[in-house]
Amino acid sequence: MTPAPHPLASRLVAIAGALAVAAAAAPGPAAAQRAPAGPGGLASAERAPPRQPAPAARAPADLAQAIVARLRAADRNGDGVVDWSEVAAVEEARFQALDATGDGVVSFFEFAAQVPAGMTQAGADAWRASRRAQFDALDADRDGRLTRAELTAAVRQSFAQIDGDRDGKLSAAELEAFLAGFAERIAAMEAGSRVRAVDADGDGKVSRAEFDASRREACAALDRDRDGVLSRAELVPPTPPAKDALAEPPAERQRRGAAGAEFQRLDANGDGRVTIAEFMADGDRLFRALDRDRDGLLSADEVKAGLGAIAGAAGQR
Repeated sequence: MTPAPHPLASRLVAIAGALAVAAAAAPGPAAAQRAPAGPGGLASAERAPPRQPAPAARAPADLAQAIVARLRAADRNGDGVVDWSEVAAVEEARFQALDATGDGVVSFFEFAAQVPAGMTQAGADAWRASRRAQFDALDADRDGRLTRAELTAAVRQSFAQIDGDRDGKLSAAELEAFLAGFAERIAAMEAGSRVRAVDADGDGKVSRAEFDASRREACAALDRDRDGVLSRAELVPPTPPAKDALAEPPAERQRRGAAGAEFQRLDANGDGRVTIAEFMADGDRLFRALDRDRDGLLSADEVKAGLGAIAGAAGQR
């Protein structure tokens, strides 16, 4: 049975990148999002090459880790228990560091004042655009300013959700319990989202016809030059110019390497291109692997189990 989403899980997904906004007084580049398992279909997403080196949004599970790390770091007296007064003191210091003018609110210009060193102009522009998205996610009343309450809303909500016994304190056990269950809930939410995206008739499952239609649409979207085949350039992000190589996040290099390996796997005959037939044949193998009960339909539970197996295999390589 698919577990119900944790109350905080949907918040993390909705504002991906915004939970760790105030993790440091000086903003730094965000960790890159993990690459999908392969191009097209339920177990992947379209992989468009990056246009400039810039940090990507964090994955929700990474954000959960980040916010728990923030809460643990607030344990100033080292007693292994975090109470809200400790967290509030840390968050207040971070707010004051961002509020350069001291007017009691944080403008977008203050929020995005410190561009990470080493970026190209294009990368800096993309970073500011990412900060704008984070700022807008936090600006609950849409007045163009962040109050203390808005800037700390995510960590306050996290504290309340993790505090299982409602004693106003977070024990080590409560923090560990939150992290232990979070990945499972996120996986269930992701699987359900992918099923809904492909489930044309809305019956809660994906038929083979729906799956194949999704694969064909994904192949068409990836085939940017419309020549009926997928080239390496269409599936694998390009290597950046030498002048930008040092500023490229490590996760982007990993993403490019994973995409290259995926291209070689899809290119069954090794001719340097992926035909529609090869792409669909890979989809056939994927569908049969996911359809564990062999009923010709994919449920959210089957998709979740399949995604977990793919992630596990990728982590072992």
